[in-house]
Amino acid sequence: MLRLILLLISLLAPGFSSEPLAQEKGNVEAKFRLPPEMAGWKWDGKEKSYDSRTVFQYINGAAELYLAYGFRGLRVWRYEKAGTPAIVVEKYELASPEDAYGVFSYEQQDEPAGIGQGSEFGGGLLRFWKGRYFVSVYAEGEGPGVEEAILGLGRGADGAIPAEGEEPAIVRLLPGKSFGRIEKSTRYLKSHVLLNQRFFISHENILSLSRRTEAVLAAYSRDPQKVHLLLIRYPAPEDAASALNSFKKAYLPEAGQKDRLKTEDKKWTFARRQGEYLLLVFSSPTESDAEALLRAILDLGDGEGDPLTSPRVLARAIGLGLLDAPHLRGNPCAAGRLVTRLTHKGVNAVDPGTGRVITERERLKALAAALDTTQYGGRR
Repeated sequence: MLRLILLLISLLAPGFSSEPLAQEKGNVEAKFRLPPEMAGWKWDGKEKSYDSRTVFQYINGAAELYLAYGFRGLRVWRYEKAGTPAIVVEKYELASPEDAYGVFSYEQQDEPAGIGQGSEFGGGLLRFWKGRYFVSVYAEGEGPGVEEAILGLGRGADGAIPAEGEEPAIVRLLPGKSFGRIEKSTRYLKSHVLLNQRFFISHENILSLSRRTEAVLAAYSRDPQKVHLLLIRYPAPEDAASALNSFKKAYLPEAGQKDRLKTEDKKWTFARRQGEYLLLVFSSPTESDAEALLRAILDLGDGEGDPLTSPRVLARAIGLGLLDAPHLRGNPCAAGRLVTRLTHKGVNAVDPGTGRVITERERLKALAAALDTTQYGGRR
């Protein structure tokens, strides 16, 4: 009887509560509440919970994805409406906001839905991340009003997670759209198995990826091919050095002491270490595109241990125009010189005078001339 009374009280409240208090960055998080009804779909009154030992019973064959990102628990709610498909809400708790972002980024492919800190909606599936949580809402079929109910439940779940978190800082180090980054191609990774499923390198863990490392993979459009850039951060410089040696021994045995090699497919692979970072470029059609930007940024370091993450170096790169974007025009802290044009190959830098598409090396050489200096652009 007491259990029935408590259930009735919860159903009469503005939203039902089905989760004990949790800690988020030292603060007590409000109880997670979902609406008991949405557009005619009603919660069936049951909540299923899974931990790292039982999650395979629910998602056998896919649990490894969540375990790689520090899986802590899963809670599932089911909504039903007579004559229509059921709607399922899944709330995954990961070890950190970075891990939640990683789960979301791993399969991102649809249009954003404006829910959470990052979301997508397509094919009857809503996915989003917020704080250290990843949430999916989907229907077990099609029917009238299904999409509206999915989005409504998604907004309810979003509102029930008050604490936000930061996306991985390493993601912000990647060159953006002005350098041809393909939209929705960024993947934040913690496992060589997951890396291989997005871009195969080796059956063995030759890059020593683990929970102690973080990696970000992105694809770039390059006339008209696709180049993959992989940036990895290790706990210490010696770990990065060891991983570089392991990678070159297995993947670039003919490179010797060089940091690049033209492979059998006539494309270039780069492997370079900077402090605790390892930067890898795969399938570049030319040496110059990948080399020019990296060399320009590194040259700004003036001996700093890690210019790729130095606020002073990055601020100077933005101020000079090495890192630039059209929307920065008029910003006193940026150059705003870059002019781009959308072509069938993607977003490309163009010569402001002629409108001709130019390579990154050409852009930097023109910038060097404008700055009356020779230390940027071109090979030495």
